Amino acid sequence: MQEQDLAELKDLRIAQRLRNEHLMLREITANLKAVACQIPDSNRRQWFAELKNRYEQFRAHMTKRIALEEVGGFMTAVEQRQPSFAPQIEHLRQAHGRILTLINSVHQELAELDPSDTETLNNCRVRIEFILSEVNQHERSEEVLVGFLFAPEFGEEG
Repeated sequence: MQEQDLAELKDLRIAQRLRNEHLMLREITANLKAVACQIPDSNRRQWFAELKNRYEQFRAHMTKRIALEEVGGFMTAVEQRQPSFAPQIEHLRQAHGRILTLINSVHQELAELDPSDTETLNNCRVRIEFILSEVNQHERSEEVLVGFLFAPEFGEEG
């Protein structure tokens, strides 16, 4: 196999992996949104346990995913393939730090929260919705950047 063929195969694998990660994140965030959308009047402790469980799944996925993106993931491939995109990559890296800070602060808040405190619980729920919105916007920025470099490998679906 020639060097260009190997590079194209690597690009295809990166694009496929990123696509799979995006799809997995969509599923995780949809599951979290389904629980976080409204505080129930009854069975609040059970609902709160489910919220914490789904939020932890989201937090673990985002932590792992961001680490993979930054170390040997698509960001490295983008920088190598198109050095002029370095400012956009740096912007995404900085956003990763902000997103993880938000995610971890809500995780800590959930650990300390009393589910009977409706006002604090609602504030936390709204913060979760904000984080999901931020992550969605960030995902779109990544998709645009990757689409420039790996199209048609990355493609549009969903």
